[in-house]
Amino acid sequence: YGHWEKDAVNSRQGVSASLAVVEERKSRLYVARKVRNMSPVNHEIATRKMLSDKKSLSITRDNGIENTHHGETPVPSFFCEAYSSWQKGSIENSNKLIRIFFPKGTDFRFVTQAMIDDAVSIINNKPRKILKYKTALEVASAAGIITSIKRESVLIQGGI
Repeated sequence: YGHWEKDAVNSRQGVSASLAVVEERKSRLYVARKVRNMSPVNHEIATRKMLSDKKSLSITRDNGIENTHHGETPVPSFFCEAYSSWQKGSIENSNKLIRIFFPKGTDFRFVTQAMIDDAVSIINNKPRKILKYKTALEVASAAGIITSIKRESVLIQGGI
């Protein structure tokens, strides 16, 4: 436990607002934070804030421009090969879940962090077959990734 995958969920074409998202590989704990643009600095700040109170041993990323400041995060970063999104398949699957709430074409400039937090809470409280019908919050808490399964302990307040 403690190995994370990171990705970005983009707005519709022509809009720079996006979500920075991370997911713990074994527990499937999913965290998302609104970012005003695809700036590498903003994405790295969001990543550090999302992982600041969680057990973190490594992060697997893609080769997107938003990951160029990976060295500022105090855990080792690994990168997928180009066009090999299957190498971080957990987060790609969870991004499909967040797209239920924010379909392609959503303009994240008009989505609040509270709306994102509500969607993430639903995802993290959903029992999953891969987790033997436990929720991601239950598994993450039992594994020591988070200290509490209270809703507030997993949500990130405010966007960047």
